[in-house]
Amino acid sequence: MTGLFLFHLPKAGGLSLRAALQGLFEPAERCPVIENDTIDHIRNGGNYHFARGYRCYAGHVGVDVFRTVADGHAAVTNFRHPVARIGSLYRYFRAVPIAAPELEHPRYHAVRFARERSFEEFVTTDDPRVRVYTENQHARQLTGSPWRLDPAIDMAAAVGLIDTMPCFYVCEEPARSLAWFGERFGIATIPRDNVTPGEAGQAPLPDLSEAILAMNRCDLALHDYAVARLRALQPGGAARVAA
Repeated sequence: MTGLFLFHLPKAGGLSLRAALQGLFEPAERCPVIENDTIDHIRNGGNYHFARGYRCYAGHVGVDVFRTVADGHAAVTNFRHPVARIGSLYRYFRAVPIAAPELEHPRYHAVRFARERSFEEFVTTDDPRVRVYTENQHARQLTGSPWRLDPAIDMAAAVGLIDTMPCFYVCEEPARSLAWFGERFGIATIPRDNVTPGEAGQAPLPDLSEAILAMNRCDLALHDYAVARLRALQPGGAARVAA
């Protein structure tokens, strides 16, 4: 394998997948964090040449980075239904431990917003610093950058990229996903990392499915496409998933 590039979608099992995939490479072959939010994206200004030369890339980065650094690297990604993902993201932002002084940094604006506002306000706000997390983030990631609110999304390009992937992970289909990664990369288990604190046992969030799907039509279409493709290629999918 020449190399691997993981388009890590937040709150979709990506950290667990990332840990499993990075284990296939030596530490020196793994690229450090390139960018992790809008502030990093603006700082880099589209210049990613400094990140060339690694065999393993994994992070909250998009095709703009991939086009610069990829040199025969296989692309993979992770999927989760938008309604479940946005709910998990909201709970995560409200629970993730961040020291008070650090929380005041502009990069944590969306986290502060989630802690101060209701779930409905989080989902329906026009604030672009929040919307960059909640509106078609995966589709933007697979066509440009997850940290830029593009007015148009090239769905054909996103599907074309998915079709080149040797495999991908779907949160709602862990057994089939793991079986596929086992075939392609010899991965036997994917540990459960970065589980949202307090998500289990809490009162359910208000049902805002209609509002979430209205602003995530592209992400929903890509998720459904991935599920259908996975089920067609892995009809059984019997495999052991780490508890």
